[in-house]
Amino acid sequence: ELARAEAARDDALAAWKPYEDLHRQREELQQQRQKWQRAVERAEQQQPRSMLDPPQYDNVPGVDLESSIHGRIATLVSLKDNSHSFAISAGVGGKLFMVVVDSDDITRTLIDRARLRQRTSFLPLNKLPARPFDPQRVAMAEAIAKEHGGWAKHCTDLVTYEARFEGAVQKTFGGLMLVSDLEVAKAIANSRAALRCITPDGDLTNPNGVMTGGAKSGVRDIMAEAAAWRQNATGDMTPKMQLARATREVEAIDRRLQEGQPIRQRLQQCAARADQLRTQLSQSSAGGIENRIAAAERDAQGATQAAASVGSGFYQVCALLLERLCGIRVDVAAVVPGQFGRRRHELKRGVGLEEVLQVPPKGKTTVIVCNHRTRLDWMLLWMVLARVPGALFALRIVLKGELGRMPFFGWAMQSFRFVFMSRKWADDEATLPPPPAAGPVG
Repeated sequence: ELARAEAARDDALAAWKPYEDLHRQREELQQQRQKWQRAVERAEQQQPRSMLDPPQYDNVPGVDLESSIHGRIATLVSLKDNSHSFAISAGVGGKLFMVVVDSDDITRTLIDRARLRQRTSFLPLNKLPARPFDPQRVAMAEAIAKEHGGWAKHCTDLVTYEARFEGAVQKTFGGLMLVSDLEVAKAIANSRAALRCITPDGDLTNPNGVMTGGAKSGVRDIMAEAAAWRQNATGDMTPKMQLARATREVEAIDRRLQEGQPIRQRLQQCAARADQLRTQLSQSSAGGIENRIAAAERDAQGATQAAASVGSGFYQVCALLLERLCGIRVDVAAVVPGQFGRRRHELKRGVGLEEVLQVPPKGKTTVIVCNHRTRLDWMLLWMVLARVPGALFALRIVLKGELGRMPFFGWAMQSFRFVFMSRKWADDEATLPPPPAAGPVG
């Protein structure tokens, strides 16, 4: 049952792995958001806030307000002739501060949930028909202006804008004519065209007879301010755009993480179940037996290593004593890598030994075959290995089984885990490991 619980935990962990990567991505994006937020705040502190800036509001979770708010209508159009700036500003007035948004749903969200910092009028594009103002009335006004020796231009023809803002532009500038003089304005306003007219000096005439004019000092040239605002805002757009991008990506990751919550809960449940079963197993009799077996294996391994260490020291002492007592000198004829032919290489303690013999890495085995040129070649091998650090510790000798029954020496060799063979495969098959699979000869 514990094995099944751990397998279920591992499966849940593998399923949760992609969401862990999303967590890391979210942390990185959050750092980027903070960076760009600081950049935007610095830019706002360095430049005072303008009435042409987008409205200030709080973010609403799950709603992409940033990309749905396009800005003040004055900042979304450009004049074809800047000399008309004052007249159009006087004729349109406060409508130039209206904010263009994608839909009336966004408008309701801003008003109800986003805590707008100032009172704002909106132009929802989904509610504004994207068709030109009545062309017959415009043509009639142009003809009347010609009859009076002047000219008249519809204000929507004096600005440029993106096609998607057609409805908002017609709502703001439609029905307003820029005319050559006040006489033409009165003629058009009182005709069947019945359109509002503005002169280049800013004098406004309405079809209902109301006229507005006089000093220019009290009239803001909003269109000129909007042109300057666009130039200043261009340099500030990069931090704002990067902040909006990072915000959108974080919200997308949050939605994906929300989808992965069932997997996370399953992972927590599987991990808790595995821990509970492991605790129960350790407290049960089976767990106690398992722990005692593991402890016994550790003790046996430690004793084996200790015996091998003692044996290694015993071998080394015996080899060195034999050299000294018998006056034996150890010379080995070996092929040295990178050399042609053979040369004799005298082994000395710690000098050049790596050229003749290398200790195999952990987990690997080296087989050394002695040709029995003498009865003591196995002892001479000890003398060689005594000079290689760690070699005697891993030494295992394959020899006749009868030698394992010798008093003292046989018992010692059994303790050193030597491999005894009867030289009969029926008896030795259980002792020796299976032969390796055939492969290329290296």
